[in-house]
Amino acid sequence: MKEIYHHIEVLHNALRDQKGITTLDAFDIISEALTVDDAKLRNTLDTQDFKESFSALVNAQANLESDILGAAYQKLLGRTLTGALGQFFTPDIVGEFMAEMSVIYAEDNPKVIMDLACGSGGLLLKLQSKLGDKHEELRVVGCDISERMARVCKANLSMNSPSKNEVINISALKLKGKSSSTDIIVTNPPFGVKEKDAEILSGYELSFGKKSQNLEILFLEKCHDTLKNGGVLAIVLPDGVLNNSNDKRVREYVRNNFDVLSSVKLPTGTFKSTGTGVETSILFLRKNEDRKEQAQSNSVRFFMPQEIGYERKTKHAKSIGRNDFLDIVYIMEGKESKNDALMVESCLDSELGSRLDASYYFWKTCYPLPVNGLRMEDISEIKNRKIKDNDAGFEYIEYSSISSPFKTIMSTDFFSDTSTAPSRAKRLVLSGDILLARLKNSSSSMALVPDYLNESVASSGFLIISSEKYKYFMLYLLQTKSVQEQVSLLCTGSVMPSISDYDFSKIVFRMPSKSEIKRIATDMSKVECKKQEIREYYQKLSTKDLMEEKILARITKTG
Repeated sequence: MKEIYHHIEVLHNALRDQKGITTLDAFDIISEALTVDDAKLRNTLDTQDFKESFSALVNAQANLESDILGAAYQKLLGRTLTGALGQFFTPDIVGEFMAEMSVIYAEDNPKVIMDLACGSGGLLLKLQSKLGDKHEELRVVGCDISERMARVCKANLSMNSPSKNEVINISALKLKGKSSSTDIIVTNPPFGVKEKDAEILSGYELSFGKKSQNLEILFLEKCHDTLKNGGVLAIVLPDGVLNNSNDKRVREYVRNNFDVLSSVKLPTGTFKSTGTGVETSILFLRKNEDRKEQAQSNSVRFFMPQEIGYERKTKHAKSIGRNDFLDIVYIMEGKESKNDALMVESCLDSELGSRLDASYYFWKTCYPLPVNGLRMEDISEIKNRKIKDNDAGFEYIEYSSISSPFKTIMSTDFFSDTSTAPSRAKRLVLSGDILLARLKNSSSSMALVPDYLNESVASSGFLIISSEKYKYFMLYLLQTKSVQEQVSLLCTGSVMPSISDYDFSKIVFRMPSKSEIKRIATDMSKVECKKQEIREYYQKLSTKDLMEEKILARITKTG
């Protein structure tokens, strides 16, 4: 894809710099040339780079190597025209995987496939390609709120799809009635944006009594209404829909109206190249009109791929060798996989609103209560003490106060009262408490509250753990690989995943013998004493440096 983006940029820069053509017009010219008539663009400029890049795009489009029009839109207009609508394009590799899994789950002879937020039509083209040419009567339907994207999708399908095509330029949420005729829906709906139109909201069960509702939730319900009974849905959703306590009602709706086939946790950064860092999953569902009569008893497959064919730390999405999607498809097809650790199989929790994310079921399956095992709630308690009125002010501990490598509080900020303190300054802490960062990617940040910070205030971003009898053992336990992995798996949320008090209390561990606990506690106590010595030493150095700076400044001023 990086090479495709390069060629698009060459064309765009040439049209802009040499012809004075705007980015919007450049996109329209490029898309028209790739789908209708290339003569106009092919003869526009005579430079070698321009001709080579144009030929490369034409060849890639002809060979269906990737969604070229989607790539052009994303490269030239995506960040400007889609982010505010919650629209983020689906990377080719993710779309390919969704199509392959949908075909595995679908009935033998689907007649209608659809994408309710089709964009450039990339998902529909991939799904049709996986279904093969034998489906001559296949009807391909796309729907998109953007007039430009609907036009691009129509051109894309017309050129690359031999099937009957229909592209509707409208928000799918405004489509009237329940067609209930579609065999497969593959979609990556807009998310992170709320629908506030009262007329639209009144037509959906999941927005009943609400003044607004997240778009992805309404799209989920619309997909259900559009599928025929037994039809398959592959949908990208923010993780929060699958695990936030606020979305239990949505999960109840899913359990009451679908069979859950599989849940795939996408790695962090999957959509970084297309403009968002939101944590996401793909849910594969089968519509079941009889589901309300009988709870789902069959097991569900949960997958957690670690690498998916491209790097995810930058927007460049450079190709890498490992693609766990391939192993997942092998597993689904009954073939031998080299990586069985990608999947767990489990029945869903009995409560209809319970979590549907793969992370939770990996935790549940991989971390059962061991022999001689306990849960965190057995030896500790989460404290949420309110701040006391204190005319003398208070020391405030935030994330940056703690040295993650040293597991100690290195500095604090002083506030005279709560009105001047950050809004997250909400929790009173006592000496002997342990602070643990709630955020998924910061859970290695922790510290024991020393005596001199007794009755200070900590950010609500910390778990405040009290374990008077086992505080030093607890500090050791929190640093173990097992506990850190469980914290990561149990985090909930889409934007800044974090662990709740309740989920932390359910983390399991093996309780050592009394003599081993005593030995660990003694060692950790010595370590904490040494940390305080080091901290005090650095404070003295800092004070000395500050004094030297003041003296130097005074000498310079008088000189």
